[in-house]
Amino acid sequence: FAASGENFLSGDVIEDMERQMKVPVATYGDRGDVWIWKYAEAGHKYIISGDVSRGDADDYSTLHVIDTNTDEVVCDYQGKCPPERLSELMMDLGFKYNQALLCPELNSFGLIVATDIKKAQYPNIYYEKIHRSNAYMSYTTADIANDLPGFTTGPKNRDEILAKLETVIRTRRLKIYSSRTVEEFKTFVWKNNKAQAMKSYNDDLIIALAIGNSLYEAAGVNAWDDKALTMAMLAGMSKSNTTMSSTGNQFGQNNVNLPPVMT
Repeated sequence: FAASGENFLSGDVIEDMERQMKVPVATYGDRGDVWIWKYAEAGHKYIISGDVSRGDADDYSTLHVIDTNTDEVVCDYQGKCPPERLSELMMDLGFKYNQALLCPELNSFGLIVATDIKKAQYPNIYYEKIHRSNAYMSYTTADIANDLPGFTTGPKNRDEILAKLETVIRTRRLKIYSSRTVEEFKTFVWKNNKAQAMKSYNDDLIIALAIGNSLYEAAGVNAWDDKALTMAMLAGMSKSNTTMSSTGNQFGQNNVNLPPVMT
């Protein structure tokens, strides 16, 4: 892949992401739009972030399930469904992944999803005023009586969350296996000093991922160690073709029909 000078991620970073891509171990949903790379693991904490569309236009609704213990996107969704159906899917994945923290984007259609998951009394929801400094801070019903859950994006914090996402991808602190997410990054460019999708392309997976990534600090458990990073930097300076191998556990699943671990 040869990136132009306007791409949000450099060509080298995108090529590295392509090497990380994996075929999902399972899919589910009406059209197989939910892709699973790893099932829930006992004791792990998960975040599910979403970008919500109307469900019948050019944009997609998207979800990412991030394992905050291992800094991996272990499941994602991209499809066209009405917001009320997306809220059901979001809660279903939430319960499958150890009552994951749910965080939809609070755009126009995201308000419907936020209202639905609050009414359903899902037990683990992100509220900006409560969780801004700590995504897992507890709260009472009175604390959020007049608030909707989710993450509000605007011109200022949009740049901030995208900058953080670029950093954790470039330094390999967050592992992404999804080919459709990588494809979006190939057409995600700088235009008029704003990072956005090229005309006729989408960035819904990227925005949803940036929201989820912003809720915690990736520790980089799957990143290169310091020596490997140094060697990679030196190789780049000398224009060498040395390929570095990442560290981290490989996942194997003998039966893809096994359900995720339930709480």
